[in-house]
Amino acid sequence: MLINSSLFRGAVLATSSAALMSLAVGCSNPDTEARFDEFADRSAERRDNDVNNTPDGGQRVDFSGVYLVGVETILGRGQEPILLQADAIVADDLATIDFVFQPIRTDFLMGGDPRNDARTPVGDSIVVEDVPFGEDGTFQVDLGDISVDGDANPISGGAIEANLILNGIVLGTTAFCGTVEGSVTAPVSAPTLTGSTFGAVAATDIAAAVVEPRCGEDVPNNDPNNDNNAPNNEPMIPEGRCT
Repeated sequence: MLINSSLFRGAVLATSSAALMSLAVGCSNPDTEARFDEFADRSAERRDNDVNNTPDGGQRVDFSGVYLVGVETILGRGQEPILLQADAIVADDLATIDFVFQPIRTDFLMGGDPRNDARTPVGDSIVVEDVPFGEDGTFQVDLGDISVDGDANPISGGAIEANLILNGIVLGTTAFCGTVEGSVTAPVSAPTLTGSTFGAVAATDIAAAVVEPRCGEDVPNNDPNNDNNAPNNEPMIPEGRCT
């Protein structure tokens, strides 16, 4: 069941999380769709490999908490990731997960200057309840049709309309990651996001947390009691990257 309501966020989870994906649509100039089609043709083999490369090592554990989520789309590789705050609540029997995703503002303005309101919530939260949690630590979150404020889009700064599915794997009590499927309908049409990835790490301070937007990297240690956000001992899938 999907509920687009910021009221539910306060009643159920207490933070916010990620209207994920102002996704990968760069600039809306007349050549954008043609360039996307050309890119899709060139990258088809790589994207197929990304989808089939399911990492091993998932864990069905209680990973309930507040997370910083970073999303890297196929059209935004090498750019600032899309950042979201996510709240996860795992059922006592570990059978299901409730998620709240809240879009948060980018770290920088489109001109490159730091934002005074970086990583603050913007727009409605996205609530998905009763997501099945596999014994192998995997889950699939169908976000459906979502709208994301342009302040959460580091790629073009434009408002995004998209249909998204997250295919995730839980790596322990403080991290999960996976791949993104779906499409973007505005500001331009991008018929596939297959090959896009995300990573998520538990964070006590969203403003200072660090996240890698994919599987296959060390999980940054966002515990303020440890030094310099050094990677902890829980790798984000040492073998079998999601990208």
